[in-house]
Amino acid sequence: MIKISSDFDHANILCRDASDASNIQLEIKPDGKAEFFQWFYYRVDGASGQNLTMNLTNANGASYLGGWRDYNAVASYDGEDWFRVDTKFDHQTLTINHTPDQDQVYYAYFAAYPVTRYQSFIKEIKGANRFDHAVLGQTLDGQDIDYFRIGESSENKKNLWVIARQHPGETMGSWWMEGFFQSLLGDEFSGNQSFKDEAVL
Repeated sequence: MIKISSDFDHANILCRDASDASNIQLEIKPDGKAEFFQWFYYRVDGASGQNLTMNLTNANGASYLGGWRDYNAVASYDGEDWFRVDTKFDHQTLTINHTPDQDQVYYAYFAAYPVTRYQSFIKEIKGANRFDHAVLGQTLDGQDIDYFRIGESSENKKNLWVIARQHPGETMGSWWMEGFFQSLLGDEFSGNQSFKDEAVL
């Protein structure tokens, strides 16, 4: 029996019907307290070897329809290594087709960046002791908005602001930030080996 769930960190989907593997009916839920939506992330259990056809039936109401053009969703068996799967958009429904070879598989808009990873990443940056840190406020779901500053202001220097994840579904911004901070810190960024030498779609 196929089960579709989204009761875990960063997940977002509404399952309308999963009784037929070849015609699964899903809807993308709005982002947080807003009315717009684009991000989806869910887990499918009990589908090993089955040809899944997953229809996200409200994709035509997403906030950025251009995002579906030439788009392929990502999948993962462990939440760490992600790969692309066949995806089509017919101007109404986004359809994901995949035959998983394991019993549990995740599907997402982009490679997920869980809050738990973010918290570990922030702890790593603070441990380097090269940045001034402040919390600028909280997100709609109560997560801290962290700010880091490196260097000193001067009339002879240019200031550079780097911002990421102002939109919930843009997880690639968080992955990029990891690489950016690694470049700034060099060998100092070595306390958590899981952040080193990792490639993500």
